Amino acid sequence: MKTFAFAVAVSTAVLVTFVSARPAHALGPVDLEIAAKAGYGSNDFGFGFGGRAGISFFGFYGGLSAVDYLGKSVDGFTEHTLLLGGELGFGIKISRLTIRPLLGLGEGIISESGPVVPAMSSSTALQGSSSNTSGSFYLEPGGLIQLNFGLIIFGVDAGCLILTSNQSISGLTQVTEAFTIHGQFGLKF
Repeated sequence: MKTFAFAVAVSTAVLVTFVSARPAHALGPVDLEIAAKAGYGSNDFGFGFGGRAGISFFGFYGGLSAVDYLGKSVDGFTEHTLLLGGELGFGIKISRLTIRPLLGLGEGIISESGPVVPAMSSSTALQGSSSNTSGSFYLEPGGLIQLNFGLIIFGVDAGCLILTSNQSISGLTQVTEAFTIHGQFGLKF
């Protein structure tokens, strides 16, 4: 019975050591993360792809993010949105799993293009095309769940995107909301 109790104690100690052990990093408590991301945005944002890079220091995370949503195309009119901004968060690590609430903010660049319709008559043929690009502010509270396998990271992030844009004709601010979700693959140094 003493041998069994000793074996259980040693096994538990070894298991706790392996689960809680973390590889040594040359940067100390600083982790550098670089990841590609691809996903979807509701409310006509559509498929999106981009990347992020950031630094984590004792759990606090700060980084840069860029995602280009391809948007929609209807009857020759297209619209897509490019989000360029920063992310702030705090990661909670449980073995290989990191759970990180995030807040993203920055500029959304909305590009619209399509055919020009002459004002003379609706039966007149379409001539030329027009394009419009406008900048707006975005805020995106959300979170990330990430698995760490040495240098390789896999993750899923989701957020509630709130995009504001000024309507030049009416002078009013338009607010667009969307749910976003992305898969991520990258490296952690």
